[in-house]
Amino acid sequence: AAHATARADRPLVIGFGEEASRSEEDKAGEDTAPVPVTVLTGFLGSGKTTLLNRILTTNHGKRIAVIQNEFGEDLGLGSALSAEGGGGEVFEESYEMNNGCICCSVRDDLVNTLEAIMRKRHKFDYVVVESTGMANPGPIASIFWLDEELGSNLCLDAIVTLVDAKHILQHLDDTSENGGAKEAAQQIAFADRILLNKIDLVSEEVLARVEQRIRQINALAPIFRTTKSDIDLGNILNVRAFDESRAKEVEQEVNQHGCGECGAKDGDACDHTHSHENASTQHDSGIKTVSVTESRPLDLRQVNLWLGNMLWEEKAGEDIFRLKGILSVAGDDCMTVLQGVHTLFELNPSNKWDPAAERRSKLVFIGRNLDRAALQQGLSSCVADKEPEAGEQK
Repeated sequence: AAHATARADRPLVIGFGEEASRSEEDKAGEDTAPVPVTVLTGFLGSGKTTLLNRILTTNHGKRIAVIQNEFGEDLGLGSALSAEGGGGEVFEESYEMNNGCICCSVRDDLVNTLEAIMRKRHKFDYVVVESTGMANPGPIASIFWLDEELGSNLCLDAIVTLVDAKHILQHLDDTSENGGAKEAAQQIAFADRILLNKIDLVSEEVLARVEQRIRQINALAPIFRTTKSDIDLGNILNVRAFDESRAKEVEQEVNQHGCGECGAKDGDACDHTHSHENASTQHDSGIKTVSVTESRPLDLRQVNLWLGNMLWEEKAGEDIFRLKGILSVAGDDCMTVLQGVHTLFELNPSNKWDPAAERRSKLVFIGRNLDRAALQQGLSSCVADKEPEAGEQK
């Protein structure tokens, strides 16, 4: 199908598998800085299409390339993209590829599409990748770490999950084979930002229950209440959730984590197995947030070995969706930032510790059937025997 070239000041829309032609004009002015990529996910009917419609029809001044993939013609952007923008101009015609669930059949196709769209690099500043309603966003996020060439041109910015305030509890409680409880809970677990949408359709009491349930699954991601997916794009674009230079922000995020059930913070006595861990938590397949801390300096090599063994060799690796943390490494004046998605993780040096502040390591895990005692034991096993001498490899 023919696809008209989008104007430089309009979002560029491309369907999975669509090829983008390269001209001499396209080669000019290419930026070498990695383009931030936002992965947009959410259960069927949560409002992803409405949000993309807003992105593509609102004069927000941002240049965004949208890559879409959805089930069924009635769920796509065909009608939305034909709507007139704020300036009265009709957006360029686009189409979508109905080639199945993104998490199981589109990986290679997505890479090819990302490579193709980068030939139009000078026409956009952000990329938004829409997943299907039943998709696990983990495999999409891993692409930007596994493909080194792609990772040099694009960087994962954040995973944004839309939640339908009216129906999410029903989805999370439906544990039938085709109920979707597992998928809905995983999408919340992976999120860096959560848009609690359709708040106009429920009472404040219901909203409070929904937010509590979300917090039981993911206690880190900020929640933004929205109606008809209306959100300031600055809250979901250029989040830099995986940027190691954000050590102070990451430290603040992990230190704000408290038990989704009792509110205990910063490793206080809380084993997350309270008597009030009720059926609702079990309906979410046991997905919850657990934090562990260590005040003694760590051996970075031991941390690498511990995390690698746990994520790659042990069954626990299948149950950990997100991990984030700040590490105090022996002999190093800088914080070490930990970021992980499923079995992939990175440990990167960042800002220097505040000399007046307490140096303490804290890791936050989001996953299923997490054993806090075992995680604490694993972290404590990484304590350095002694401070490295000057010039000694850490």
